[in-house]
Amino acid sequence: MLGELDKYYYKLALIISEDTYQTSKILKELSTTFGIRYINLNLELANYLVEIPFSERWLHVNRALDEIILKNKEQCLIIDNTDILFEEHLKIDPVGVLKNASKYKKLIASLRARIENNYIIYANPQAKEYKKYKIDNLGCYVVNLEE
Repeated sequence: MLGELDKYYYKLALIISEDTYQTSKILKELSTTFGIRYINLNLELANYLVEIPFSERWLHVNRALDEIILKNKEQCLIIDNTDILFEEHLKIDPVGVLKNASKYKKLIASLRARIENNYIIYANPQAKEYKKYKIDNLGCYVVNLEE
């Protein structure tokens, strides 16, 4: 999989599955097998933002992500549990921030989502955190664990 990333402008592999337990298990095995640092993004980002007032967190989220991802010395990271990026109050494009970070280092990131008709779909259309991404427009490697 890591070799596949070199074919893309964004050095990002998005691992798509609605089964977070199975996805985390696979990513932790990859981490152990290949010696790649595993990051639980929900936990690390929440710890960074917890002291910041809720209404101001969106102002600090990009700096927090830089601290967690970009300032990490490893050249390849596994980013799991990314649901926090979809929180509406953070006012960010979840896949966009992962793509941006992947310009500087290789990232393998999980998304609790599904693929339908060549789109990655996060949540249901009625949900405020709903996002839909056309795979052909992402410019990164996409793995559907549901197949």
